[in-house]
Amino acid sequence: MNTEAFIRAYEESRNGASFFVQHSWVRNSIFSDGVLECAEAGCYWLLDILATEIRPANFRAKDSTLAIAVLTVANNKAELVIEFTDGDEQPFKKSISYTDMPEGEWTFYLALEEGLIKCILPSEY
Repeated sequence: MNTEAFIRAYEESRNGASFFVQHSWVRNSIFSDGVLECAEAGCYWLLDILATEIRPANFRAKDSTLAIAVLTVANNKAELVIEFTDGDEQPFKKSISYTDMPEGEWTFYLALEEGLIKCILPSEY
């Protein structure tokens, strides 16, 4: 993981997303240029988790079109929590036993639009 490149891409001031890229395995999962820059720094695995484990049905089951994914990293371990509604009583949770991502809390937004799940950075909202 290139920590400096990840933090620089994550914290860069943006005015929306410039373009979207389709996930290589999951056709209905797309991510913004800012998320792509973060992934290129060494966290493609996070995009793989979001693309393969979060489906449009997850959004429909919660009667939502927006979700907030928060990855909390400490001691080379991470916890991914995705809330589909404000105060979601049963959010999606996944423990990651090892990561070289920088410690901290990293937030990504997910939106269901026309059958596509879009992932963007908070600064691209």
